[in-house]
Amino acid sequence: MPALKDVGRIAGLLGVSPLSTSPLWSRAVDKINTHAIYAFIAQMSGDGKRDQAETAISIAINEVKAAVERGEFPEPQMVDYNPPERVYLTAGELRNGLRYAKQPKAAAILFALETHLTPAEVEGLTWTQVARMKRQQQLTELAEKCLLACPQQIRFKYAFWQQNDIGGLEPIFGIDHAVFDAFGMIWAELENGYANLIRIDGPADRKSVETYLRN
Repeated sequence: MPALKDVGRIAGLLGVSPLSTSPLWSRAVDKINTHAIYAFIAQMSGDGKRDQAETAISIAINEVKAAVERGEFPEPQMVDYNPPERVYLTAGELRNGLRYAKQPKAAAILFALETHLTPAEVEGLTWTQVARMKRQQQLTELAEKCLLACPQQIRFKYAFWQQNDIGGLEPIFGIDHAVFDAFGMIWAELENGYANLIRIDGPADRKSVETYLRN
């Protein structure tokens, strides 16, 4: 399966776009899922490049569809991507949703938003992976504070955990469902809203959310 950049006219059309500097550019098209595209859009939204990113994704998907029609490869999952509605989230709405989700899921949700990981990636996140993210300077100050919700446990590898019915530890699960229950949004919409919230009033919003984490 070809890398995204090698499909059709993508390299010529998008060689100077935000997509060309993302990990998606060199990834095989059958390895690009909708979550990865949502994460890319959310990251570019935080940088004020949402429109450019959405345009690039639209062009790329059209080129992939054309290649599929030419019989070059089977239809990959990425063509199922649909742009989420633009969501504008206030700091108060974010804080209330996190409070509804409760710890430790609230901290895991916020960590995922800060690091552009998917819910599934955060549910399976290990301390080894956290250490690598720290070395690569991928953790923001707020993301590091989120990790404090679940202190590291001896002989338990997962960064975010909860107690089961018999008092043991287990990884958290069901973040997608928790997000929908708490915010009435799918994950991509919450990512979108969070990116807009950070862009509108970063310092004030961060301070407000950090206050929630300390409570």
